Amino acid sequence: MKKLKFNGVKKTTLLACLAILLLPLAASAYSVKQGNSVYVPKDEVIEGNLYAAGSNLTIDGKVTGDVFCAGQTINITGQVDGDVICGGQSINVSGKVGGSLRLAGSSINLNGQVARNAMIFSNSFTASASSTIGWDLTAYGNNFNLQGQIGRDLYGQLSRAAVSGQIGKNLRLKFGAPADGASPLVIASTAKINGDVN
Repeated sequence: MKKLKFNGVKKTTLLACLAILLLPLAASAYSVKQGNSVYVPKDEVIEGNLYAAGSNLTIDGKVTGDVFCAGQTINITGQVDGDVICGGQSINVSGKVGGSLRLAGSSINLNGQVARNAMIFSNSFTASASSTIGWDLTAYGNNFNLQGQIGRDLYGQLSRAAVSGQIGKNLRLKFGAPADGASPLVIASTAKINGDVN
């Protein structure tokens, strides 16, 4: 998977695209943040949706609506009551997401909690042992590592997957033929899958 590049694209252009595409979904209250570095501190509460674009984005505070963002490095350690829809090179989510998570990036790490669904497009995705996804996880990309918990099903198409965590229902993955002949799916002895494996 090619790395996402924002070189040569103005941040204001990215923000404008996000706003135009997603404005119909916006609540009556929203905030727009842009710049080389965008930071929402722990003591800040953003009422409604947050639209953000910049090289480095960090959300330590609380957003009562959805988060739509684009950047090089994205860190969400705070609380988002709605959905998180973001694209970037490196994305780290260690906070709480009350809705669903939709991410596209080269490297994505999930250490937090997602109440509903997650959809991931990534070259490398790791859901750590502390991570939880309440409903389904759909993953597309190359390397996938599930150490945490999924409440229902795991779907997707990957090059390689390692599962050592818990899946509430079914595992349904598609794989291409591995170049080195190794098994594309490794299920560890610690894994717990409560449904079918396809």
